[in-house]
Amino acid sequence: MFLKVDNNFIRKMKNHLLEFYSGPSIGCILGTNGYIWISANCNDDGVPSVLERKLMATVRNAIVALEKSKIPIFKDTIVKVLDA
Repeated sequence: MFLKVDNNFIRKMKNHLLEFYSGPSIGCILGTNGYIWISANCNDDGVPSVLERKLMATVRNAIVALEKSKIPIFKDTIVKVLDA
């Protein structure tokens, strides 16, 4: 899944490769140019399951909520939104 946000909200970090959830893990790459890629570890056929797609959408919605609230986007803020 690809997402574009305002690059001013992406905080510079040591590592821009993030991973959320432990069951089906959801990976996220935060580009400093505002491009964000969200992916799941797919099955053997390369298609994400329904649960993986829901978790990917949840991470996407958390990032969009942070941008609309004008809060910097980095791992801690995304995790706080996902926990809420």
